[in-house]
This record gives sequence, structure tokens and C-alpha cells, in this order.
Amino acid sequence: MSEVVGTAPIALSKGDYESSLGNFVVDLQLAQAQPLYGKPIDLSLATNGACVCRYRREK
Repeated sequence: MSEVVGTAPIALSKGDYESSLGNFVVDLQLAQAQPLYGKPIDLSLATNGACVCRYRREK
């Protein structure tokens, strides 16, 4: 669970409905699913509260 999966130029924050952290997670799902299935993925969803993850802000 200490593997770096990406970086962002801004702090990722969680919020109601749409947020920078939620967008990051969904983009990551798409990036991982497309090569796995070998075809374009049309939709990626995450529920509010589904991402239980810790992230640290780079200084």
C-alpha cells in the first residue's frame, strides 16, 4: 500500500459529488481498465465514500 500511483500539481481534496480526489480516482480506474480489457471504456464510476485511501501531499 505504499506504491505511488500518480502525482498531481494541486492538493487532492474530497468533497460532495465531484472533487479533485474523486476525479483522480476515476481517471486512474479508466487508465487501468483500458489496457486490461483491450478496448475503450466509456464510463467509470465511484460512489461517495467508496475511496478509503490515504494520500500525502508532496512538499
